Amino acid sequence: MALVLTALAGATVFFASAALFDSVPMLTLCAIVTVILGSYGAGRLWARMVRKPVPALNLLACATIFGLVCAATGYALVGRAAHQDDRAVVSGSSYWDLPTGSTIAYRHLPAAGGAARSTPVIFLHGGPGTAGDGLPPASAELAAAGYDVYSYDQVGSGRSSRLPRVEDYTVDRQVRDLEAIREVIAADRIVVIGQSWGGILAARYAAAHPDHVAGVVISSPGALWAPEYPDGSDGNIRAHENPAMTAELEETGNSPRVLTASVLQAINPVAAHNFWTDNEADEMFRRQLEILAPLAQAPDRRADLVPASPPGYWVNQMTGADLASVDDPRPALRNVHVPVLVMRGQYDYKSWPVTREYRDTFPNSTMVLIPDAGHAIAADRPELYTANIVAFLTDGRPALPRYEGAEPPPGFANAAR
Repeated sequence: MALVLTALAGATVFFASAALFDSVPMLTLCAIVTVILGSYGAGRLWARMVRKPVPALNLLACATIFGLVCAATGYALVGRAAHQDDRAVVSGSSYWDLPTGSTIAYRHLPAAGGAARSTPVIFLHGGPGTAGDGLPPASAELAAAGYDVYSYDQVGSGRSSRLPRVEDYTVDRQVRDLEAIREVIAADRIVVIGQSWGGILAARYAAAHPDHVAGVVISSPGALWAPEYPDGSDGNIRAHENPAMTAELEETGNSPRVLTASVLQAINPVAAHNFWTDNEADEMFRRQLEILAPLAQAPDRRADLVPASPPGYWVNQMTGADLASVDDPRPALRNVHVPVLVMRGQYDYKSWPVTREYRDTFPNSTMVLIPDAGHAIAADRPELYTANIVAFLTDGRPALPRYEGAEPPPGFANAAR
């Protein structure tokens, strides 16, 4: 019993040490020392109880062996970290090396005929951390209309670089990267088109750099300011309402290695990242996205929504956490008078006030409702997604009528599936 308690004490010290150290070898050393000292003390206590003298050197040797056995058992249970590759070098990809320190993979579609408008279009993917494959819908049509079109993998996701320290994944870092991209492509102003988290990023960029924004298109956005929705913003369509989905999600996190990483993340994300590499975390994140994908779609549409581009677990976790502490952007956005288009799908799982707030905050905004579309409007209704964006940017108004109601029409309020 004493040895079992000693082993448990070693495991406890392993996690507790994460409050002081980022290094996994240091955490392991603290645990081994705890087990050795604890088992040595238990041995001395046992010798006194049975009144049989045992040489201290022998006890120490046994305690050391026991400590190493515990460490080896823990290693065997948890496993070895997967190799962490260099995502900054991928054949066939184009890259920007930004002054922020990010290496960004991107795709570029030049304006047709070489007659580009003065304001390029930049697509911002969702997540955070769920970069797409290739250029989004509407890209070819926008290029034909004279726009230079760019789409990039945000740092920490897709083919772009991962940051050495997860603490650097912040909302501000994403905004600074986007501003650096604007400078790299030598554009005085840009049009930003953001999906989900990308809509949040588009709004944050407009608040920080209003003079460099010519227009904003926001599709299925997340909460403009997370503290406004302390109970969440995902309406009443959640994974936990589907027992089969919940069971699948729980299965992805049941391995000893994932459980260990989860505990470390709650204590010290840097130590957790040192323990659980990007490749491992990204692979688990992919499995979770595959399970959750149906929540983003309309009931009768089941396209494959998980791209081949590797998702970014750590940028998702850390940027998402940072969203809860950033300043309220709404006062600044009320003074941003550029044209803004807000699109909401009929079956979007985000609560209605989340989307409506974008329309109500930007003074020159237009909202349209996309029928038979979920959170992933571009996947569910690519033709309407494209038509509204192109018409809005070229003619000043979308293809569908604008919606001005305070409440959603029937069937648009997080309709059950």
